[in-house]
Amino acid sequence: MPNIAADIHGIHDVNTLHSAGKRSIPPTPKSAFLELYLRQNEKERLLKQTKRIKRQEEQVKKKLVVLDKNMAGLFKTATTVMKGLEKVGNTAGFPDKSTVLEYPK
Repeated sequence: MPNIAADIHGIHDVNTLHSAGKRSIPPTPKSAFLELYLRQNEKERLLKQTKRIKRQEEQVKKKLVVLDKNMAGLFKTATTVMKGLEKVGNTAGFPDKSTVLEYPK
């Protein structure tokens, strides 16, 4: 059975009692240490997540650069092939239906 909650946009941003810092019992001076510990763990988790996201972003940017280079090479090859076909001409007697696609840079 699919997880429906994961498909709802913004569901991960909803504050829970835990994330809002609400407790069912009133705070005591002794519980402050526990709260500090919990907040520190949450902070460390978020910092790790930030590093992971930055690393993924760098990987995506590198892949995009490689794809752009590959596409430029393929476009160059395609245009030279089309120029070669134009020189040969249409010997089969069919109308020329070929077009060159241009990709924005």
